[in-house]
Amino acid sequence: MTGAVSLRSVPLIAVPAAGGALVAVAAGSASQLPLGALAVMALVAAFLVWPWSVLPASIILGSAATAILGLTSVAEIIALHAGMLGAGMLALAIRALLGCAPERRATAADVPMAMLAALVALGWLYGMARGNGSHPATVAAYQVGIIPVYYGIATLTLGEEAARVRAGTLFVTGACVLAAIGLATPGRHGGLLSALALLPLLVAAARQTRPGTRLALMAGAGLLTVDIALGAYRSIWLAAGIALLVVALRGTRSERKTIFVVLALAVAVGLASFSLSPAVSSRLAVAETQLGASSGYRLPEATVGLDVFAASPLVGAGLGQSTPGIYLPDFRVDDVGPVYHAFYVTVLANGGAVLLLVLVAAMLPALRLLLARRGGPSLPWSALLLGFLAAAAFAGPTDGHWELGLLPALALMAAGPGARRAQRRITPAQRRRTYRSDRATAVDAGGSGTAPRCAGIAAVVVTYQSRDAIGPCLEALAESVDRIVVVDNASRDGTATFVRGRYPAVKVIANADNVGFARAVNQGTARTNHDTVMLVNPDCVLAPGTASALRGHLCSNADVGIAAPRLLDSSGDPVGSVHRFETIFSVVASRFGGRLVASRMPGALSRGTRRARAGGRGEALTVDWASGACLAIRGELLERLGGLDEGYFMYYEDEELCLQARREGASVAYLPGVSAQHVGGGSSSDPAAIWPVLYASMLRFFALHRPTSLPALRAVLVLRACIGVTLAAVRGRRRPALAWWRIARVALRSAPASGGKRS
Repeated sequence: MTGAVSLRSVPLIAVPAAGGALVAVAAGSASQLPLGALAVMALVAAFLVWPWSVLPASIILGSAATAILGLTSVAEIIALHAGMLGAGMLALAIRALLGCAPERRATAADVPMAMLAALVALGWLYGMARGNGSHPATVAAYQVGIIPVYYGIATLTLGEEAARVRAGTLFVTGACVLAAIGLATPGRHGGLLSALALLPLLVAAARQTRPGTRLALMAGAGLLTVDIALGAYRSIWLAAGIALLVVALRGTRSERKTIFVVLALAVAVGLASFSLSPAVSSRLAVAETQLGASSGYRLPEATVGLDVFAASPLVGAGLGQSTPGIYLPDFRVDDVGPVYHAFYVTVLANGGAVLLLVLVAAMLPALRLLLARRGGPSLPWSALLLGFLAAAAFAGPTDGHWELGLLPALALMAAGPGARRAQRRITPAQRRRTYRSDRATAVDAGGSGTAPRCAGIAAVVVTYQSRDAIGPCLEALAESVDRIVVVDNASRDGTATFVRGRYPAVKVIANADNVGFARAVNQGTARTNHDTVMLVNPDCVLAPGTASALRGHLCSNADVGIAAPRLLDSSGDPVGSVHRFETIFSVVASRFGGRLVASRMPGALSRGTRRARAGGRGEALTVDWASGACLAIRGELLERLGGLDEGYFMYYEDEELCLQARREGASVAYLPGVSAQHVGGGSSSDPAAIWPVLYASMLRFFALHRPTSLPALRAVLVLRACIGVTLAAVRGRRRPALAWWRIARVALRSAPASGGKRS
């Protein structure tokens, strides 16, 4: 939830909205309990993937379900909202169990909010010790305790600016939809959600530079203004009016202008609606009646509560206090307490001056921001907080003044830097400079990286625990290329020593740590100056003539930047080594293949996707990308690209390389007439070690090139991980079960690394 609402996150509303609809349907009757359980599972799954949606979805869906189910009992409304929050907290607990809990954002209100929560707990115990009823004590605890609860969830799930943008889009869109539906429905309703959404929408419209988007935001703000005006709740009018006045006084000129334009637009829309919609006319009549009506019981109730406070001004009468048999003039005889129709009276009667002072201390850090500077990012939230604090003096808490916990958190988080700073993404130009610097300092027996490129082929082989596999690879390369560089990533089986002793002509670079495949390749290619560079896995054996054929194709086709042979397995059968660029559809096809779906379905889904294979022995084919197990690339193109992207520890660096090459105007060629035998899995066959790395790289690729598909990808991977853990557990396969567990953790992490060459 933010002052700058982005419309690009609107498609993410689908899953939480679907979960809320299921909740509304499932709550209709006890016979639909299985559907209700499915609804809760849908909500938990949505909150697992999108933790930022816990609060906005709970608020919007709770309000929608209340209207759909026709709930009028405060207890039922509280239970529904608490159930929504419970689903969110369960999802957050699961993420914490997986080690993927969002990083909580600390603010200046942390200490007073923690004190407020502690006082509520102590007040509940004190009230029970005084003999107050357990039910009234629990109700009173909820009314005040909901404030630090909402504050805590907000600082836990909305610490990053991107999360607040998405949450704000979800909340504002939902509020506008509910307002539009409400205006078409006769009766007395609306107000609170519209008031909370109005200010950020106005500020977003004022700061929007695109005329079309600004007009759409202003139209939404006008709709919310009409809904507030016809809501027939004087406390909401007061809160919205104070907030608008504060923004007009402390905001920028553009924000003031936007407020006046939207108010004029709201008047025009309202006048037009009166003549066109009987429902709007009915709402106006209700508003007029409420404006002239007097709630005769509020002042007598407040008097009773203040009398309780006067008897015990320091700590009140404990949570759950009540005074039986009080006659309220012009109303009825009633038991007053523990909740009064003025929030501050409730606080004073139940917790005394101590509870009120701590509550005020929790609000002050956010209110101070109003004096900081004009038009700051916290302005809409601080202004709303001031408005709702004023309205709380005249408003009953009903399902709790949860906005007094949400608004301080948003104001304070918007004012300061994000809890996590996004990693600085390295541009291709920066990668090129770093790569050239590495080559300039790579002086060895074979020459300097700054020397002019010479005709010939250099091969780079990256090893890790490859002592038993690398011999045939190097023997085949020795007959095919002009220079071989082996980069060993801290193998414990003596790979580097073995190569130095058996193949003295090979240049060996031994890393003290496993720096990853891409970084090791860049270390090796920095020690070459040939016009063709081959990347070869240590368990890959080139057939005679393969290397020269690949270089020949590059030399005779100026538009080709990368060439790859046909790969064969240990039995001599072709394996998939060239593919289309990855999409969400190819992920579904490849990760839900085998026994999980009908045998024909994966083939149908993968037609033309990553699993597409080019076979045969015909002419060269142009493909999207080729496996890095064996490929040749022009040396000057590799330098122009800045080497491989070291943000990938392992996997997907070959797809990234081919994608970047194509963006530079160089195509990728597949030569089925030449081959190399690739055994595969030479470094490690442990799924618990390898699979999580694969999926982390997949998420990074999508974050860089398919950002709109990233949320769907996370959902797909979490679902696949759940299936994988279940199947592996049933079959008694411990390592695959652990692998899928780790994949779930990877999928639920806040954001894939977006750094470039230096990560």
